[in-house]
Amino acid sequence: MHVQKLTLTLFYSLAYLYLVFTDPAYNSNGEFTPVVVAYAFLIGLQMTNCFTTPLQSGIETIFVAAAWDPEVMMREHPELYQNMIRVYPQVQQAIHA
Repeated sequence: MHVQKLTLTLFYSLAYLYLVFTDPAYNSNGEFTPVVVAYAFLIGLQMTNCFTTPLQSGIETIFVAAAWDPEVMMREHPELYQNMIRVYPQVQQAIHA
């Protein structure tokens, strides 16, 4: 989530700086500044969604696989299982309950 906020801030800041330093003719009175900044914000939002959606899907897949068959995860990926238990101790209680 922090990467998304940082990227969005970067996109609309760059759009604003572009308008300030280049002073394009279509924005001589500053009428289009909100429009350009909002458009840059939306572009940044879509780009960060393209990068973060696969990461979220992979994380969800790991949790579903651990819930479906935890013994395989314990046997095949013990370091991942131990890290998951360290961060989320309630997972081990739910698996062995």
